[in-house]
Amino acid sequence: MLVWHRFPSWLAGKEIPLDHVCLPYDKAAHREEYPLMFSTNNINFNAKTAKIVFPLQYLDLPCQRSSIELKGYIEQLPEYWFKRAEFEWGNRSVSNDCLRLIELSSDICMVSIAKQMNRSVRTLRRDLSAEQSSFMKLKAQHLRDKAIHLITETNTSIENIANILGYTEASAFSIVFKQWTGSSPRNYRQFFV
Repeated sequence: MLVWHRFPSWLAGKEIPLDHVCLPYDKAAHREEYPLMFSTNNINFNAKTAKIVFPLQYLDLPCQRSSIELKGYIEQLPEYWFKRAEFEWGNRSVSNDCLRLIELSSDICMVSIAKQMNRSVRTLRRDLSAEQSSFMKLKAQHLRDKAIHLITETNTSIENIANILGYTEASAFSIVFKQWTGSSPRNYRQFFV
């Protein structure tokens, strides 16, 4: 029963409040734990069938999770089924969620990221704009951070770093890197290594 409550709540990004829970067995010795497990005091034992009851409008909640998040969720099973989730979805920013998906994704295009966030490109653009951000800013931030990591933490050549980041020429990468940091990639590496 916990799975049938916790997994949809996780998908929606917030806990679905239960009106009541029906369980087809006698009260257990640990019955005082049931209100903590199901977040309701309205628990009926010795019912004909097992069921959870919640307000109908929660069936219309959109899925807030991406396929990448689902993969991470599945990798953590069954742990997620037995611990109470902390839903912070309302406090999360679209920019942070978008940046996290950019970092995890192999396809860094707005269409792909919007799809993973269950949004249209237009909605994602509008939501990011409301946070004084943009997809291009977030992508540039990701590329800058990845470039700095590769320059300071590896021996990868500047030419290969440019290729890894999607630049066809090292000179184009060097120009952009200098705009980001005020230094060329080679000078940056010499200074920090």
